[in-house]
Amino acid sequence: MVLRSYANNKYVCAEGAGSLPLVANRIKASKWEIFELIANKQGYFMLKSLANNCFVNNVQSTKSKFQMEDNKYLIADGINENNS
Repeated sequence: MVLRSYANNKYVCAEGAGSLPLVANRIKASKWEIFELIANKQGYFMLKSLANNCFVNNVQSTKSKFQMEDNKYLIADGINENNS
């Protein structure tokens, strides 16, 4: 699946092969912009990036301009569903 931002109509990318925060800055979707939606054992859904085959996590940051609550951002660096 691909994710597109309503704010700028661009595709979400696992920037730096998943080593950098997810960012919506692509006008065309290729491998780095494709994610897999996976149900885990607890009944929750997770995103897995096809750029590096890792799950999307939220990590602490004070520098990201794409922040969530509590100064966290999304990054595709989770090795398995327990890291996500």
